[in-house]
Amino acid sequence: MISGVVARRYAKALFDLAVEQGNVEPVSDEFARLRGTLEEAPELGELLANPAYTRAERKAIADEVLRGGLGLSEPIRNLVMILIDNGRVRGIPEIAGRYKEMADEAAGRAQVIVNSASPVSEADRARLAEGLSRVTGKKVTVMVEIDPSLIGGLSARVGGLVFDGSIRAQLEALEEELRRAS
Repeated sequence: MISGVVARRYAKALFDLAVEQGNVEPVSDEFARLRGTLEEAPELGELLANPAYTRAERKAIADEVLRGGLGLSEPIRNLVMILIDNGRVRGIPEIAGRYKEMADEAAGRAQVIVNSASPVSEADRARLAEGLSRVTGKKVTVMVEIDPSLIGGLSARVGGLVFDGSIRAQLEALEEELRRAS
């Protein structure tokens, strides 16, 4: 893996190029496809990072897979070649995540992670998305993660903001208030 700062630099360089070429969304989709491929076939990432093969061999394999198998565009292929040169192929998932954040920000979208003690219905999910869209001023996509430790209620994370309406948080706040009062 690579640090968040380094991943952001690679993602920013690719994002700037995509903005310049007017293809931010297509590159985002391709990057997501590459990330998915590496998650489904981790041995491909291991092969591209394996120093037992020369850089030229790893680049030839990458070019064949990226161009032929996945049909990815030149900006993505070039980035992967640079990552091979710099020994940072394992950072592709992190870089892809950073790129998606930038693309979403530019398009006025936000992905919200909602933690719930129990499953959330589609109707409730739609109401959550609508309410969070009003609060954030962005088109919100809600991803629900089940967390039984919340006891009840919800907590939502939008970037660095956390909206916590869980019973666990309310109990913790009450406990803190009681400690201060005694």
